[in-house]
Amino acid sequence: MLYSTFPEGQQFTPPAEGLFLIAILNGQPVWGTLDTRVLRSDGSVFLDLGADTQIFRIRSDGFTTTVMWHRVLPSGRAEYYFTLMAGERISATYKLPGLSFAVVRVGDQLFGSVTQQLGGLPSLIDTAAAAIYPITNPSADPAAPPGRNEVVAAQMGPFARVVNTGACLNLREAPGVGARILECVADGVLLRDTGELGDPATGVLWRKVRAPSGVVGWASPQYLEY
Repeated sequence: MLYSTFPEGQQFTPPAEGLFLIAILNGQPVWGTLDTRVLRSDGSVFLDLGADTQIFRIRSDGFTTTVMWHRVLPSGRAEYYFTLMAGERISATYKLPGLSFAVVRVGDQLFGSVTQQLGGLPSLIDTAAAAIYPITNPSADPAAPPGRNEVVAAQMGPFARVVNTGACLNLREAPGVGARILECVADGVLLRDTGELGDPATGVLWRKVRAPSGVVGWASPQYLEY
């Protein structure tokens, strides 16, 4: 079986039969085995947590690698863990109250979706305090569509919340009410503040922000809450 990246089309071939691609770390693939080891493309062992474990996801932000795994006990009950790696060295392992998906680093903390006891809620994981803080609002809304709460990425702030528009906030091509409108963002939406300021002739200090859609524009500060 061959694996290819998209859209580059770079192909990876498993070092042996029966291996499956489990992650791309720093541009290089690592491969899962049926005996729960993780191998490099040359067949050498990258990670071996023991025969009674099951690795189900590996993520890396370029600095820290997070390995999510579980161990099945003789009783049949599973215990869930994640391991942090600095380069190829294990730096710490933490036990979780349930299965965790897509753990990503946010500053000195981790962010992911924890299932079982926490019901799949997005949660902030404080490794220093060994504590998990679930984000319940609006994640715990019973009307939430399936899959909405799975964390796939995290973005660093600062953020500003749209408030008091009564409808939506215009993001403009340039600072000032005469500039072309690029998008109108509803109350309650978080915008990422780029740190750029614009001071038109009116004296209002407009702020350059990025909307969840990816649109970057200028917003009036009177409708932003920090």
